[in-house]
Amino acid sequence: MMSTRYDKVIKFEGKYLKVNALAPIILAKQLKKGTTILTDEIINKDFGPANFITVENKEQATIFTLSEAMMIQEAFKYHGVDKGEILNIGPKYQSLLRQLGNIKELD
Repeated sequence: MMSTRYDKVIKFEGKYLKVNALAPIILAKQLKKGTTILTDEIINKDFGPANFITVENKEQATIFTLSEAMMIQEAFKYHGVDKGEILNIGPKYQSLLRQLGNIKELD
């Protein structure tokens, strides 16, 4: 079952993950609509490290659901990167514009 509450960020080596490609955004929207079937290949390609950058603070980080964060963590492990940590964020850091399923454009 997919979680739908956007309240997670991923901390990686002291920095936070931010989406930097369209693939994870498109996949998140397809999952939200229930129009895609997940495979390991899709997860490892669309949620892999090549689609993200790191930023210094939580205010810039992309916000994920628990399910999205866990898939990203698995994709990173597949690519040999096993240091990501899923963290809860409070209301102070919440932003609809930074939720993976709601991102309209990349910086």
